[in-house]
Amino acid sequence: MELENTTSPLSSDASLENVKVRNGELHFTNPETYFDDVKKIMELNEIELDRWESDVGFKSMRSLINEANEAFGNLTSKDQIPAWQEKYKNVVSIQDSIIIPHVLGNFYQTITNLSGEYMVGEMYVKVLPDKLIMIKDGDRSRLSEAMTLEKTPNDDNIVIKPLMNKEEFILRSNGNCPNSNGVNNNRKNDKRRVYLAFLIWENSDGYLSETIVEMEVYGRKKILGTWHVYATRHHAESVNFEVIDNDGIPKSLNSDFSFLTPSGYQYQHSFHYFPLGDVTNHYTLTNPVFEKVKGRATTRGTDKKWVVICCGDFDCPASEGDSPFST
Repeated sequence: MELENTTSPLSSDASLENVKVRNGELHFTNPETYFDDVKKIMELNEIELDRWESDVGFKSMRSLINEANEAFGNLTSKDQIPAWQEKYKNVVSIQDSIIIPHVLGNFYQTITNLSGEYMVGEMYVKVLPDKLIMIKDGDRSRLSEAMTLEKTPNDDNIVIKPLMNKEEFILRSNGNCPNSNGVNNNRKNDKRRVYLAFLIWENSDGYLSETIVEMEVYGRKKILGTWHVYATRHHAESVNFEVIDNDGIPKSLNSDFSFLTPSGYQYQHSFHYFPLGDVTNHYTLTNPVFEKVKGRATTRGTDKKWVVICCGDFDCPASEGDSPFST
């Protein structure tokens, strides 16, 4: 089955009447509209998200991570790094000279507050670097207990879901995807890097689940010996994938996807959200995986150098060639 392209940006006044901000958290007040509400949010670009957050009085983990990267780009000496690390230690860290967010993927970064929390109906959700905790009756007194668990206990009230907690870099390959839940690659010149990432998430309201594929493009540049994400224009093309969904059905896009940041705009991240529409009982789902995935991307800072991900039996895009940013 092929998926329609559902990633066209919506305006920031998209109807989200069932999404409220309470005590700094997003509350999806009607579980029956949760999947539609999340889709509306994830179809907004970074500028629209920033405007929407300001309008409703919400600050997401995504916006603080963006703030951390922008602040690092304004540092002028290494002596300033310890103070920066202390200020943003709850959301990012420096690993191998790269600023890495504690929680990967724009999906959870966008809907969680600075503490990684949100609500769906009565259910409380806590996102940690390596797992997702759902407490269905909202009893937060059980959070300490849940944080010690590695898997869902014999308890209908608590659900534990593992999450990826590090960036996986792979080389161009025509074989099977080496990491079935997420693939990430980068290409660099002396001063800039461009990254392309694909992730699979199980979006759940605690009872029903839907598979989503997230594609992300971003650039990093190096200052003070450290690579940080910066705002620039992004271009991706020849993007497609095949996923075995919750119902065991292979799904892909009905045509290759591409996008170009509009002239005059710059984003730290360009991310695109592909829900598979396979809403399934949480307890009967299979583990969705990539069967194959392909795409290439570049930024204004890397020009003719394209980052390529290609695994499975797709025809692989070229890693060199002209782009809209080539001079």
